[in-house]
Amino acid sequence: MEKIIVTTPDELRSLIEEIFTNSCEKTRDREKSTAEHMTLEDAMVYLKENGFPTSKAKMYRLTSKNEIPHRKYGNKLVFSRRKLMDWVLRNAPDMTDHTEDMVEFTTQKRRR
Repeated sequence: MEKIIVTTPDELRSLIEEIFTNSCEKTRDREKSTAEHMTLEDAMVYLKENGFPTSKAKMYRLTSKNEIPHRKYGNKLVFSRRKLMDWVLRNAPDMTDHTEDMVEFTTQKRRR
């Protein structure tokens, strides 16, 4: 047997409004996380998630030297998600060199 809930029209309206507001906020958050263009703060979070944690000061330094892809709109910095990922991939440390060094180091250690 299902429960029957008795409520006033105002309470029902308030409950529906709350559910709708929460749903809209979740949709906005989802759209924001997949947006192509990002603010400075969003770009810092994105870089951190992809293994490049950085500070706001470093981001300003990178943009002032044009070392990281960005655009300026007035006094706002805007970053492209796709271009940032390309930059991350280009600037990722080359692990193959380190792997070869570690293999050589391990082999030498075993011989001793």
